[in-house]
Amino acid sequence: MTFRVGFFVLLALLGCGGSGGEGFGRQDGSGNIDLDTGGSRDTEHKTDDAWQQPEDVSPHPDFANEPTDVSSGGEGDAPPFDTVEAQGVYPLFKPWSDAFFDMPYPSDARRKEDGSLDLSGFPNPNEVPLLDELIRIVTSFVDGYSPNQVIYFAFSDEIATDSFASSPFLRGDAQDPVQLIDVTVGEDFGARIPILVRFMKEKGVYVPGNLLAIRPVWGVTLKEGHSYAALVTDMVTAKDRSPLAKPKAFLGALDGTLTGFPGLVQSLRPLLKLFEQESGLGERTVVATVFTVGHPRGELQKIRSYLETQAPPILLDIELVSTDSDSCVYEGHYLAPNFLKGTPPYLQDGYFEFDESGEPVIQFQETMTFALT
Repeated sequence: MTFRVGFFVLLALLGCGGSGGEGFGRQDGSGNIDLDTGGSRDTEHKTDDAWQQPEDVSPHPDFANEPTDVSSGGEGDAPPFDTVEAQGVYPLFKPWSDAFFDMPYPSDARRKEDGSLDLSGFPNPNEVPLLDELIRIVTSFVDGYSPNQVIYFAFSDEIATDSFASSPFLRGDAQDPVQLIDVTVGEDFGARIPILVRFMKEKGVYVPGNLLAIRPVWGVTLKEGHSYAALVTDMVTAKDRSPLAKPKAFLGALDGTLTGFPGLVQSLRPLLKLFEQESGLGERTVVATVFTVGHPRGELQKIRSYLETQAPPILLDIELVSTDSDSCVYEGHYLAPNFLKGTPPYLQDGYFEFDESGEPVIQFQETMTFALT
C-alpha cells in the first residue's frame, strides 16, 4: 500500500537550530513558507492588511524567541570559484552556501534526484519537533510548491521600496519592478500574475534581514503543474538609489557557464525562452528563480471519482423536527465513508491511504446529520 499526505501546507511555524544542508542544487534533479517570524520587526513596507500581524497578540512563552542569524548576509562563505560581487548591494545567490536564504526560495533546483522537495538547512533554531515533522512530511509526500506560494529574495543590504510601495499591489504589467510570470510551455506562457510585495529590513526568528517577499494577491491562485518565474528588475535599487549588482553566480547559471550545480542551471532554462520572447527583459532582470507548483487537489479528486462510482449513502432515519405557517424542518442521519487514517483529532497519522490499485481506503463509516427545510 502507498501512503500520501492529503494536504498541501508546507509549514505552520511555531517558534524557533537548524540543521546544515548539503549545498544548493547539486543534484541533477535538483518549500509555501509564509513565514511568521515569531517576533516584531521594523518593516519598511507592507502592501495590505494580510501582511500585518495583530498588535495585541503576544507569542506563547514556549515559542517566544530572539531573531537568529539564518543567512550569511553575503559574507563568510568561500565559493568554489571567483564570484566576488561588484561593489554595492546585490541579491544573495550563493548555491555553495548551506544558509537557506542565501538562494532565492522557492526553486526547482531545491529538489532531490527523485524529484521530491529538498528543504535542507531550513532554519529551526530552537529545534521545534513539530517543525521538523512538517518538513519531513512535506519533503516525503508533496510533489511541488503551493498554489499560493510566497517567494523570497534576500539582499546583501537594504533596498529602496518606492518602486513597489506606491501601489497596494502590482497588477502584473511588463514594466513592474518585481514580476511573477508563467513560464509553462503552452498558451499560458508569459502570463503575468498580480502580486503583493513586502520588504523586511530586520531579521526574524526564521528569516534574515533585508528580505523581499512576494506572493499572488488574494483570489489569484497559481495553476497546478505550472512553472513560474519570479524576478526582480533593475527598477529596484539600493537604499541610496544606486543600481543593484547582478550576482555572478546567477549570470553563470543563466548562461550555463556555472559548474558544479547542474540542477540550478537546468531550473533556469525557462528564463532563456522568456527573455528571447520579451526583448530587453533579460537585460533588466537582476535576479530570478523558477519553481513548479504541485498538485494539492490530486488526492481529493481521486476520492471524488471513487465516490461517484459508489452507491448513494445509507439513510438511517429522518423525522419532522419543527414546523410553522410557511415552512418545516426535517432532520436525519446517514452513513458516510471517512478516508482519514488514524483517530480523531488525528494527532497521529491523519492522511489518506490508497491501495495497490490506487483506490482510497475507507477507514470507517461515520454517522452524519443532515437537515431539510
